[in-house]
Order: sequence, then C-alpha cells, then structure tokens
Amino acid sequence: MKRFKGAILVGAAVAVFLSAGWFLTTRTEASMNEQTLAYDSVNNYLRAIYERKDVNEIVKWVKDTRFSSIEQQKKEYAEMLKTDPFESAKVIGTQLVNENTFNVIVQLKRKNSDEIETVTLPVIKENGAWKSLITGVETREGK
Repeated sequence: MKRFKGAILVGAAVAVFLSAGWFLTTRTEASMNEQTLAYDSVNNYLRAIYERKDVNEIVKWVKDTRFSSIEQQKKEYAEMLKTDPFESAKVIGTQLVNENTFNVIVQLKRKNSDEIETVTLPVIKENGAWKSLITGVETREGK
C-alpha cells in the first residue's frame, strides 16, 4: 500500500511538472510569435521610410501622438522624408516589456558620415496590430 501511495504521489508530481512545462513552452512560443510580429512591424516602418519613401505606408505602421490628425501627420512625414538626417536604419534587437509592448533597438546611420546612433523604439499592440509608438523624441543634429 505504501508503494502504491508513493507511486501516486510521484505520478502526480510528474503530471504537475509536465503541465507546467507545457504552459511555459506555449507561453514562450506565443511571446516569440508576438516578438516577431513587433519586429516585422518596425522593419516595415523603416522600409517605408528608407526604401519606399511612402508616407501612407509610414502612417500604417505607427501611432504618432505628436499629431492631432492623419493629414497633419502625413504632411510632416512628407517634409521629414526631405530633411531626414539619416540614410539608413537597422533593427538590432528586441526586448519584451509586457504582453502588449516591446522595445525595439534600432541603429540609425547619419547621412554623409559613418556616425551611428542607437535608439530604442517602443512598439505597442493596438487593436491587434503592432505599431511603433512615436511620442516626440528628436534625433536631429544639434539637439
């Protein structure tokens, strides 16, 4: 009888351990998928700026709190494309903040120099879509 009780306890412990492992693995896989989606949204945003130079595409990938209207945002972005002090950008990493926020680390290469500036861009999940959150941080020379 003692062996039987021991076997039941060991079996229960193994079941708890395995179910906890399954839960953590599933949660990790979900986080990795969300991380990939957040990473991809930033890459799409950067491609819209540096490859396509498409204001409509840029707006699609950001939530920019500096503007009160999409029209104003598009106008400013069109100007930004003319005066952007950077020639290229590259995502170099991501950090999980919470289930609805990642920080994406981006390297920006300045025009006419080899100077690299590294910035952290928050990416939020809004209505099921990942968007870069722009809140007024300037990256212009002479800050």
